[in-house]
Amino acid sequence: MRQNSRSNKRKIRHTAAHWKRSYILIAGLALLIAGIFTVNVVRTSTFNPASPDNPLAPQTVHISMSTRSYPTFKALTQRASLIVMGHVVGNGTTKRVAQPNSASNSSIPDQSRPETTFSFQITRVFKGSVPANHQISIFQTGGTVSERLGSGAIVQRTYVVDDQPLLLAGNEVILFLDRADTPPDTGAYYIIGGQEGRFTVSQGQVHPFLSYTKRLVGHDGDTLKAFATAIAEAEK
Repeated sequence: MRQNSRSNKRKIRHTAAHWKRSYILIAGLALLIAGIFTVNVVRTSTFNPASPDNPLAPQTVHISMSTRSYPTFKALTQRASLIVMGHVVGNGTTKRVAQPNSASNSSIPDQSRPETTFSFQITRVFKGSVPANHQISIFQTGGTVSERLGSGAIVQRTYVVDDQPLLLAGNEVILFLDRADTPPDTGAYYIIGGQEGRFTVSQGQVHPFLSYTKRLVGHDGDTLKAFATAIAEAEK
C-alpha cells in the first residue's frame, strides 16, 4: 500500500509539472505572437523628469511600440502598396488620436497618442500608381504636444518612439508604405514594418535605416538601379 501511495504521489507531481510546463509554453507563445503582430500599440513610456527648479520645462517621453516584422526583403516588398523615394516638406502637424483598445492601459495621458502627419514630396516611384513629383501625407506616432497637468499648468512633451524617430525635412529616403483605411488617418500612408520599411539615400546609395535591419532585409550600399531591380525581382 505504501509503495502504491508513493507511486500515485509521483504520478500526481509528474502530471502537475507537465501541465505547468505546457502552460508556460503556451503563455510564452502568446506573448511572442502579440509582440510581433500587434501594430501601433504603445506598451511602455518613460518620462525624462523635469528639473525640480523648473517643473514646467519641456519633457521627452520614450515610447516602446510593437509593429509587425517582415522576415525578408521579398515579404516587405510584397506587403507594401507603395514604395517611393523622396523627402519630407516642412515639420509636420501633430495631433492626438484615440488609442487602440489593446492599449487602453497606456500611461500616455487621456488614453490617446500623439501622431504627426507630414507632407512627403515624391521624386521616384518604385512600386505603386502615384505619379512622381506628387505629394502624399504620411503619419507617424510621436511628436510634440501641450499637456495640462493636474495643477492646471501647461507643459510641452515630446513623444519619441524607440528606434522609429520622426522623419526629418529634406532628408532623402525610400519608404515602404501602405494606406490607412480607418479614421482619423483614412487616405494617408504609414511606413510598414516600422524601421524595416525605411531606407536612407546618400550619394546615390541605399542604406537600411538601422544597423540590425541590414542583417534582416539586406541591400546595404545598393545603387538606386540595383535597388529598383531587387524590388522588381521581389514582386515576382
